[in-house]
Amino acid sequence: MVSTRVGDALGYYARGLWPFCVEPDDPEAAAEAILALAASYDRYRERFAANAHELLRRHRDGARRLAELLEPDSPTTRNGVPASSRAELPVT
Repeated sequence: MVSTRVGDALGYYARGLWPFCVEPDDPEAAAEAILALAASYDRYRERFAANAHELLRRHRDGARRLAELLEPDSPTTRNGVPASSRAELPVT
């Protein structure tokens, strides 16, 4: 995946993958990064997979926490307290 360094985008890349997060408004850098990734996909595939697993671990509860902030009395919470009866399937 190639993206631009907007906001905290760089923080979503493991250190060895930083070259694929390029400066905004630099189409040449984006093109170079895309071509570099395409030419060496096998070399980076496992790094991107490991990075994805780390991001999943780090942000696994993000949607639930956001819902609790936006709707404190939603079905996921009762009086602002997370409902303990909700079963969650593991993500693999």
